[in-house]
Amino acid sequence: MNDFFGNLIVKDIVRPCTTPYERGLKYHIEQRNMWGLSLSITGKRTYSMNGKTHVCDPSTAVLIPQGATYCGHDNTDGLYYFVDFTCDQLDCSEIVSIPLAIPITVITCLNPR
Repeated sequence: MNDFFGNLIVKDIVRPCTTPYERGLKYHIEQRNMWGLSLSITGKRTYSMNGKTHVCDPSTAVLIPQGATYCGHDNTDGLYYFVDFTCDQLDCSEIVSIPLAIPITVITCLNPR
């Protein structure tokens, strides 16, 4: 994964937000207009694209590529950070799961906002 992010240059963080979500919510996104990084503080959300499923929970972040068409499902109630951004030189057309060495709940406790 080091090579994957080696050329990543974030140009602009467009919309960082903290959002609650409710168990059972399902949605479909067509041609996502920018990159997205989903980080679950609490709860569990599932993203599906091209027959593959990726779980976002406090120990796993999810990177969603610009141009992606995908579905999401909130498996539990929860709270998550979501960051929309633009970038250069990231060659990816699939959703990517990113294991977190420190769960996001621990990071939130260390740096409350």
